Amino acid sequence: MAQTTPNFGFNIAEGTDTVNLLTQCYPNFTSLDSILQGIKETGVTTSVATKTGTNFAVVRTDTDCNVFRFVATANYAAGDTFTVDGVAVTATSPAGTALPAGAFVINQSVLAILNSSVLTVFAGGAAAPDASDVTYDNTGSGLTATDVQDAIDEVLGVASDAAGTELTASLSAGATSVTFTDAAITATAKLMLFFDDVFIPFTGVTAGVGTVTYTFEALAASATATLWIVD
Repeated sequence: MAQTTPNFGFNIAEGTDTVNLLTQCYPNFTSLDSILQGIKETGVTTSVATKTGTNFAVVRTDTDCNVFRFVATANYAAGDTFTVDGVAVTATSPAGTALPAGAFVINQSVLAILNSSVLTVFAGGAAAPDASDVTYDNTGSGLTATDVQDAIDEVLGVASDAAGTELTASLSAGATSVTFTDAAITATAKLMLFFDDVFIPFTGVTAGVGTVTYTFEALAASATATLWIVD
């Protein structure tokens, strides 16, 4: 009785068998070729994604592999498009929805799966939350606001009524710091920094005579930073 392997059914010759290459060995190679091709197609290959304008052009190392990864060379903005090896595709989130702004950011590793003309993108980036969606604990501040946006508006209202200086700086997507220089920046001045209507947590502040630098996570999109210097 002919013997075969338990998993893939390869033919096995026994000691007393007369081996026929055409009927016993060659089918093994044909099956193995199909199995390896399947592994190749479902494995993960590398790729390069270059953004020009609003399009990410993805070029795979192995065009037979539909699962690939790349390191983002730019932030994703809402409405950006994709091509894979020169062919236009539709990018979606794992939930099947359109990718949100900030779906991934520069230097982030991104995993993607191509199914026909649909590209599913897996990434940990996310758009910065609206300040109105971030709760604010007003205990001890004297403010009435209960979310960050209202707190910003309330503080700006107070600041606008007080003597002070307003400085602004335009920041590009991917920026991780902003520096302001002004004689009004002193050891006793009260400094308040805002980014449009988006809440951005700081990772560090370095102040000196007449200058202050704030550091933060890379911005997913361009923004205007406003520094209030209150006397």
